[in-house]
Amino acid sequence: MIPAPSSEAVAIAKNTRLTAIHVIPSSNDIPADQSLDVKVRFAIAGGLYEVYNRDTWQNAYAKHDTTLRIIYKVGLYRKTTGLLSRTIIRPIKFVRKGKLYWTRNPDLTDNTENRIWSFVVDEEGLPRIFDKEIDVKNALFSFERILTVPAESLRTGKNSILARVSAEWYRHTYIGKGNLHGTSKPVDIIVH
Repeated sequence: MIPAPSSEAVAIAKNTRLTAIHVIPSSNDIPADQSLDVKVRFAIAGGLYEVYNRDTWQNAYAKHDTTLRIIYKVGLYRKTTGLLSRTIIRPIKFVRKGKLYWTRNPDLTDNTENRIWSFVVDEEGLPRIFDKEIDVKNALFSFERILTVPAESLRTGKNSILARVSAEWYRHTYIGKGNLHGTSKPVDIIVH
């Protein structure tokens, strides 16, 4: 069983935030019978991003806390009036994992005591191994995905599309349980 996080680790979770939430359409002007590809991009910054480092990996591995599982949810919405919006694509769940392992690779370790490294398992379940800590963090905490909006989900005329995103993780020795929510700025699409 994983030990409870310290009060400092709980405070780190509260300092974590979603940043740079963007919706980027493939085109701002489309015919009525054409589907639309929309790229959704955002990142986790602050506490969780900063605490997930080599020192933390060493301590967590020693306490058998070897997997950080982050659940991302992304949904696309069409703004109708005021605060109301209509669902275009229901929230889709994506799971990424940061897993710790013991390595003998001399390129990843700087001494015999610092042998723990992390790799990322992406949404498709494929492991991705990096040789730099910053690359591991970017693969785990930066999100970019293309979603296809069916033609029938958009009405003729001006459509304001926005994304609602969330990220959730459970408690670990280095951070408390947390979840984040965010909304992008609307982007206007003209359908003719």
